[in-house]
Amino acid sequence: MRYYIPRRTRGPIYLPDEDGTVGSAGTSNRHLWPRILGYGFLSALIFSLIYILRTGAFDMHSDHPRPTVYKYSPSQCSEFANWTTTFDYTSLPLPYTSRTRLVLSSSRELFFVSEGILHDGSFDVVLDDQVEPGQFIVDFEASYRHPEVINNATVCVMHSSETAWGVGIFTPLQRPPYVHDLETAMAFDVRLRLPAVPLSIRNMTTDMPGFLHSLSDLRSVHFEHLEVRRTGAPILVEYVAGDRISMRTTNADIGGRFNVSTSLDLQTSGAPIRVSAALVNDGGEPTDLRLKTCDAGIGGVVSLVSTTQDNTGGTFGVIAHTSMFPLDLEFLGGPRHSSVYLDARASHSEVRSRVKLHDDFASVIRRPPRSRDVPASLACSMDAR
Repeated sequence: MRYYIPRRTRGPIYLPDEDGTVGSAGTSNRHLWPRILGYGFLSALIFSLIYILRTGAFDMHSDHPRPTVYKYSPSQCSEFANWTTTFDYTSLPLPYTSRTRLVLSSSRELFFVSEGILHDGSFDVVLDDQVEPGQFIVDFEASYRHPEVINNATVCVMHSSETAWGVGIFTPLQRPPYVHDLETAMAFDVRLRLPAVPLSIRNMTTDMPGFLHSLSDLRSVHFEHLEVRRTGAPILVEYVAGDRISMRTTNADIGGRFNVSTSLDLQTSGAPIRVSAALVNDGGEPTDLRLKTCDAGIGGVVSLVSTTQDNTGGTFGVIAHTSMFPLDLEFLGGPRHSSVYLDARASHSEVRSRVKLHDDFASVIRRPPRSRDVPASLACSMDAR
């Protein structure tokens, strides 16, 4: 017996089984197993994603590879913080606040470090008339959600050598499983208070990822070397003077006023740089200014100063590199008989850049840059260590 099966049909097709009965196509067990396996795979995928998001096994917002060991060791601590805790329900979602104070007693070398993924915050440097000369006071304020969270943090004085004093903040390197970030997060406000007297600091370094850095008007302080590393947050400076200053971050602004006699190096990525810099030169080695970012603009006002006997001469170097956005540099003037090397490049920018030279520049030698010298990929691959 022959059956006619239409080629197009909207409903189910019934065919006789071997015993002559009629059943619905698709009721066989061979059609159920693919569905069961598909549902099982989808469920496993969903639970895996939930685990990753809850435990932080893969952090999409991290700018740096997650460390597996401490770069600095809590074993170097010489004095630990004693906290005073208060509770304020109006300060939700972080109603608990703990405060402490540590005192450093050396101006030759200062360092401030933080390790761990359960905290971020701000680091401020200010002058204070109440601080006695020869002392440096560091105030801490930690905010968090649950009272036991403060036990996850180690804050201490670190005394690595006779002339080097510092402060360390340590929290776990991994998030607890199945715990939301807010449950264990800590926000630190760190304030370094310097004496408001003429002061010279040989070396000061900060290595505090995720901390916004704010330096107030430190006009009475001179840094022989000042370095701000890998913050991943904005760096804001009212006024800082020194010999060598280096500040590096990622995806955050850098801005402020600087006075340097050897070098000023500012680097970021994906964010603008806005700077007012006075470059001071004594007629010896060049005084350098380096500004580098990508996918953002650069704006700078540069003053050139000579400290020779007759305030003439001097050698200066200015390098400003960016991509996709324009740069705007203005030179307010320079000493007579001085020389300046300028390398200003904005690759792949649709807006014309501007470099304004002062009338003091008697002659300018122009060399058109070649595009292959600074490709866009190089401008975006800066190391923010």
